[in-house]
This record gives sequence, C-alpha cells and structure tokens, in this order.
Amino acid sequence: DSSGNGSLDLAEAAEWLDFLARHNISDVYWAISDKREACSALLPDAPHRGQWALEHLTESGQFVRSSLRGETCAIPALSNPASGADCCCM
Repeated sequence: DSSGNGSLDLAEAAEWLDFLARHNISDVYWAISDKREACSALLPDAPHRGQWALEHLTESGQFVRSSLRGETCAIPALSNPASGADCCCM
C-alpha cells in the first residue's frame, strides 16, 4: 500500500534485508515520521529531538532499529531463540 498505512510484512522485509546483505548491497530507511500509520517509525508522542526509547517506536520503528543494530533476534523471519543470541528488545 503506497499510502504508508497498509499492513506490515516484517518477515518479507527481513527476507529482502537478508538478500541485500548476501549480495553486499546497502539499504536505507528513507523516512522517519510520527504519523498515525503503519510504516511510521515513531509514535505521535515521540520527542522531536531524537534519543527515542523503545516506547517511542512503532512496530515498524522497532524492526528498523533492530535491523540497524544487527539484532536479528528481534526480526521475526530471522529469529532463532535456540541460537542463544543476546536480544535486548521486544
């Protein structure tokens, strides 16, 4: 959905991120917004000056944060609890 308010498919997003990594292709997150829509990274009450805590992030924002930090345990499609990975989020 091009409106930014469709449903999230984080498993599919994780597959694309994995594909990009395997082929040494960089990725970018081109928007950070606090609109009330599925693809916004921030909740409407998030501070305007940054330093966002997890409670300021939407599900999409938490996914992006985990991806940027290399926390694949927080990405559903890449999660493997049996691996013993150190997960801090979600």
